[in-house]
Amino acid sequence: PCWRLLHPGQTEKCPSCPLTNLFSDGPETPKRLSWELQMPETGKWYQVKNSIIDWIQEGKAHLGTLSDITYRKQYEAQLQRLASTDAMTDVYNRKWGSEKLRKRFQADAAARARQTLCFADLDGLKRINDLLGHAAGDEMILNVIRVASSCIRKDDFIVRWGGDEFVIFLN
Repeated sequence: PCWRLLHPGQTEKCPSCPLTNLFSDGPETPKRLSWELQMPETGKWYQVKNSIIDWIQEGKAHLGTLSDITYRKQYEAQLQRLASTDAMTDVYNRKWGSEKLRKRFQADAAARARQTLCFADLDGLKRINDLLGHAAGDEMILNVIRVASSCIRKDDFIVRWGGDEFVIFLN
C-alpha cells in the first residue's frame, strides 16, 4: 500500500486518503488523482499520481506513481524569491511590495488602525555616488537596510520603492 511507502511505520491507510474516491462508482467519481506531498522526515517533495485502470480479466486495479520533485520545488522557490525581491538589498521589490501592501491595507478597520507605513529617502546618495563611486553608494544602502531590518519585527517588512527610496510597513 502507498501509505507504507510514503509514511514508514504507519500501520493503516491515511485518514484523509483520496484513493477511496477512485474506487467509488458514482458519476462524479474521478478516474485520476494527482497531488504534491512533502515528507516531513526528509523535507523531500513528491508528486503522487493515482488512477484506476482496467486490468486484464481481473477487473479494476490501482496504479500509483511517485516522482521526486524536490529539485523542481527548490527551483520554484528560488524563482519566487528572485521575482519578489530586490537583487541588491534582498528586500521586497516594488511590484511585489505594492501587492503585499495592498493586501495588508485591505484588512479590517481594527487591523488598519494598528498599521504604520514609513517612507524613507536616503539623502545624499547622489553625492556619495559622485564623490566615492557607486560601490560606496551601494554599501550605504546595504548598511541602512541592515540596520532597518534589525529593528523591525517578523510581521513587518521593507520594500525598495526606487533607487534610494524605501517603504517600511509596521504591523
